Amino acid sequence: MSKCRILSIFVVGILIIMTTVCGVVIFNKHNDKQIYAKSINFVFISGGIDIYIDNELIINESMVSVSPSNCTFKPEFTIKKRGEENETTINDKCVFNEEGKFTLSCRIKAGKNYYKYDNLIINVISEPTDDIDMYINKLTFGALYVDNQIPLSSIVEIKSPNNAYIDVQHNTLLEIDENTIKFLQDGIGMLEIYVKCDSLVIYKQILLKINPKIEDENIGLHLSIGGNDVQNNTIEIVHTIFNNTINYELINCGYNQTINCWTDSGIITIVSYDAPTIVFRSLQTGEAIIYVSPIDYSNVVFEILIVII
Repeated sequence: MSKCRILSIFVVGILIIMTTVCGVVIFNKHNDKQIYAKSINFVFISGGIDIYIDNELIINESMVSVSPSNCTFKPEFTIKKRGEENETTINDKCVFNEEGKFTLSCRIKAGKNYYKYDNLIINVISEPTDDIDMYINKLTFGALYVDNQIPLSSIVEIKSPNNAYIDVQHNTLLEIDENTIKFLQDGIGMLEIYVKCDSLVIYKQILLKINPKIEDENIGLHLSIGGNDVQNNTIEIVHTIFNNTINYELINCGYNQTINCWTDSGIITIVSYDAPTIVFRSLQTGEAIIYVSPIDYSNVVFEILIVII
């Protein structure tokens, strides 16, 4: 009797194990079922976009809408220039080496031996214009030095729609606080800028050469009037009721040419000193001194002797 009971328990255990194994096999077989796409479409309503040649287009699955949503296949992207036969497979970023019209194609498996397709026309433009909704444009700027602080907008122009998200990343040689860049170490600083609007993402990397910190004794001041160099920082003028303009350049002072400017003389008055000019007016004849100090190096002060005859 005991043997029969043990045998019954053994048989029941085997049946449970077999039932579990069969259930797992059936479940996995169901999960392994391939679900083909019924449609794929770029989500850009216009059917085309404009891209500045100097920017890269980020390629990702969010650019397309696939039906059904549980499709088990991934979209594939290729690009070719209009009028050419060669197609290039794109996996992450699309880099444009020339202007013109390009066709970005996406495809996804819709059956064992066929695909569903959609195309997006990309118009690549050689210069950023008002016709482009989004672009990242590196600007022209002067030499950069450790401890310099300049606005990000002096390095790069970023245009984007109001609902766009701008992400600026950088390496350890610099830091950004409230859109002001401070250079911490000499070397090659790097900015990586992403502009994202809905499913469209553009990207640009900007490399910045950062020079060692400027020593005060190396800073100089160059003056000119009407295209002629001023010697020994001494200027002789005839007394007149009109303003006089001095052009200046801070030497070895980096990007920032902003100065403080003042005089303690009563025979001239400083009208303005917006870079790169100093404007003053004479009040009477005699000699006066204009003091100039770089805004980033307040301990450095230059003297300009003004002789009014």
